[in-house]
Amino acid sequence: MWEAIERRTGARSHRRKSAWSVAAAAAALLAVSTAVWIVAHAPTAPPGANLASLMAQSQQLERRVARHGAPEDAAWSASRRALVYRIADLDRELAPLSIDPARDPVRAEQLWRQRVGLMQSLAELDRAGAPPRTLAL
Repeated sequence: MWEAIERRTGARSHRRKSAWSVAAAAAALLAVSTAVWIVAHAPTAPPGANLASLMAQSQQLERRVARHGAPEDAAWSASRRALVYRIADLDRELAPLSIDPARDPVRAEQLWRQRVGLMQSLAELDRAGAPPRTLAL
């Protein structure tokens, strides 16, 4: 008799566990699909929205490079020259887009990002090649 009771209660317990498992799986699936939908439909910045920020970063880096000046080391000067020429190439591509950025905002943003990256490299190269500063006492 106890065995029959145990079998019946065990079956109910098993059904309850499987119902909770199904409910948990459904909730997890709902949460994941909601997250995917939110990410897919999240508003994004329009193309070229970061242009002003990129231009400002580029100008700031250009001032920093001009302030520090070029190191005299010949090994650095070859690398520096390559960076400067690449920046000049980008500037040539940017010239028509600077007049009318709405013409191709995606391309303008790509070029400004590249320019900022190259200016950062140039600033780091100049800083690495600069002579150590001494404190005047």
